[in-house]
Amino acid sequence: MHYYRLNHYLRKSSLLSDDQFGFTPQNSAEDALVSFCDIIKEGKRKNHVTFLISEDIKGAFDNAWGPGILHLLKSFKVPKNIFCLIRSFLQCRSADLTLGNVTKNRVLEKGCPQGSVMGPFLWNLTMVDLLCNISKFQNCHKIAFSDNVLLIVQCKHFQDVCTLSQSILNNICDWSELYKLKFNPLKTKVMKIYKKSTVDQRINVKLGDVIIEEVRNIKYLGIIVDNKMQWKEHISYVSSKSEKILLGLLRI
Repeated sequence: MHYYRLNHYLRKSSLLSDDQFGFTPQNSAEDALVSFCDIIKEGKRKNHVTFLISEDIKGAFDNAWGPGILHLLKSFKVPKNIFCLIRSFLQCRSADLTLGNVTKNRVLEKGCPQGSVMGPFLWNLTMVDLLCNISKFQNCHKIAFSDNVLLIVQCKHFQDVCTLSQSILNNICDWSELYKLKFNPLKTKVMKIYKKSTVDQRINVKLGDVIIEEVRNIKYLGIIVDNKMQWKEHISYVSSKSEKILLGLLRI
């Protein structure tokens, strides 16, 4: 009931992001991938240099910060009765751990309640603020599926894409500190879409103090995207996986 009332209010007020494809009605991973391909095609048509930056949030659902979510609800001017319901949902929680005859109780201050309808929706609210924050940057597209965020940065010149990408990453770091979340720099990857003029140029951007690894393919929503958009790595991956399943079935 909480979910339907809050969802109705936010959608009626156009406060949710169209860039979030996860846990949203009439959206799927396939829709996110189609949107991604359309953006890449448009960048190629304009002869732009394109970077893909795949972001990884550490323990996303477990670390969603209740006060941050409540602050967002206040900024959205959510009706008081709905706000109070959500506040009690987030704040009045504790967990017990029993080992032998000893039981320890701990008040839970972070995390979206798992297994609930409301939990994923409240996580999406946190992501709304991140996506709106990134929207301030021109020439940057973003696609989110739950806690998976893919940034697509496009400019005419290679150095301009590097500069813009770094500005966006700095902004994301500031946002994550505000909401007490952490992006994993070792799992964050950057890839440039193949363009003859940029083959020998190397990307040098950082997340915090860590240089992001440049790769030739990125796995996003189960699909391996290569820098030439030829899908050879993904086809090989699916073929190998299918072969292993078939061999397993033949042994039965």
